[in-house]
Amino acid sequence: MEPLSSNPAAVVAEEIIKQFGRFAALRGVTGEFASGKLYVIVGDNGAGKTTLLRTIAGLAQPTRGTISVLGTEDLRGIRAHIGYMAHPSLLYDEMSAMENLRYFAGLYGVEVARCREVISSVNLNPDLERPVG
Repeated sequence: MEPLSSNPAAVVAEEIIKQFGRFAALRGVTGEFASGKLYVIVGDNGAGKTTLLRTIAGLAQPTRGTISVLGTEDLRGIRAHIGYMAHPSLLYDEMSAMENLRYFAGLYGVEVARCREVISSVNLNPDLERPVG
């Protein structure tokens, strides 16, 4: 897949508001997340961390504001390229990492060869056949 943007920010959120009825889970969240960096989102229970991540992943729509991922605001169209795992883990403990990857990749139409390519790029090969549990 060719980059969708030359912007170094992989994710840009501008004035994100997410309301559930009268309750605002997100109130004016703005930020940029650069590609290749590790970020930690912290906050109290109910502060909106999960809501923010679900919104960035395209699993929830903001009430107001804009989010772009890799230069596009079409989060539904790019959802197949976004990995999101909420707590608690939804992995099958009795299966190996590779078996879990094959299963979930199949749900999203991702080829096993692509999984292996990504796994190789982050040097996870030695751990693939161990059960995750």
